[in-house]
Amino acid sequence: MLCAEFKSLLLSKSNLKEDKIPVVNYFHGVIPALTITHIDYMVVHENRVKKTFALKHNKDLVVAEDGFAAGVAFLLHVLNGWDSFFAMNWFESYTISHLRIPNNTILLVDFAEEFRLEGQRIQKANKHPAVVRILDAAVLYGDDVSQLPYEQRMKAAQKFAKALKLTNRQVKEGWGRMEHMITPQLTVAAHVYSLSEIQTFRENLKEGIANRELGVLFEEDGFSFKCHGLRFIRIIKQEWQMGWSKSQQRPYAHSPEHKSAGSVPELDWQAKQIYATFWETAIITNKDKDKMNERIKKSEGSAVPVPSMKWSWKASIRTPYGPEKIINYPEAFEGNPTVAALKKHIDTTDSTAHRNRH
Repeated sequence: MLCAEFKSLLLSKSNLKEDKIPVVNYFHGVIPALTITHIDYMVVHENRVKKTFALKHNKDLVVAEDGFAAGVAFLLHVLNGWDSFFAMNWFESYTISHLRIPNNTILLVDFAEEFRLEGQRIQKANKHPAVVRILDAAVLYGDDVSQLPYEQRMKAAQKFAKALKLTNRQVKEGWGRMEHMITPQLTVAAHVYSLSEIQTFRENLKEGIANRELGVLFEEDGFSFKCHGLRFIRIIKQEWQMGWSKSQQRPYAHSPEHKSAGSVPELDWQAKQIYATFWETAIITNKDKDKMNERIKKSEGSAVPVPSMKWSWKASIRTPYGPEKIINYPEAFEGNPTVAALKKHIDTTDSTAHRNRH
């Protein structure tokens, strides 16, 4: 049954044709019988191991799903992508009962610990397990939102997170003498700010001392999290550039690769598939990397757009540049960006473009 189901899934979810990859008919040949036997063994004993660890109040146990691993191994073999296997080590496996995230869901998340400010000191709250912060969403309980603009994807994620809050805070796991209560991780959708709201974001920050260094907290849905940096994401595809019409006071998009399209007003971006999708910003493929490298070669030192980037706020003993300089210094610090410098740059750009945000 496993072979038939996997074959059907592979052919229906890809552009591959059965006659082009005859190996798809031999799943058990590609994944040896010994591996299948091992999977069966693991499935039988997985719950026993979980129960034993749960009774000892050990919360650090993570059991990987070997069926998933075998499926990945099969696909890598068929698609000649075995070398990519070693690049997948950044994936982590979490038990679904502790996440409380329904099946058929694909998210980009951050596991954030909750903190509190006691006087000037930042302390761990320890009230809940790590909170799951949704940074982006592709599929929400079977609903594909990956092609929507980023802002709409995050609005859908907010509704998704609110729906999860309606479930019971604690749930039972196991049965009989093995039955026990678990507290799943809470899920929230990260707040989204535009560049023009950088000052609003700054006003939401609280400063404190953590490990003898300045730490920064921000409030989100009733939680206080440490701010380790900002994630910037492109809202339109890499080959498109955004402009501002002074006369019409609205944004437009244009592209050297799509000259025939001319200047496209914002109202038409979604219809013309100009907005960047989840897959084009959350995960960078080798093809995307090749495109970026090619642009960098041709740029001759000018800026090259990237799908997303992170501005790290972590302190370093090698330089005074860190959280304190980033949020409080009135201008760029030794050539490095600060919140004030970023706001000044945005204001200057608005003034040059005669852009009125009010």
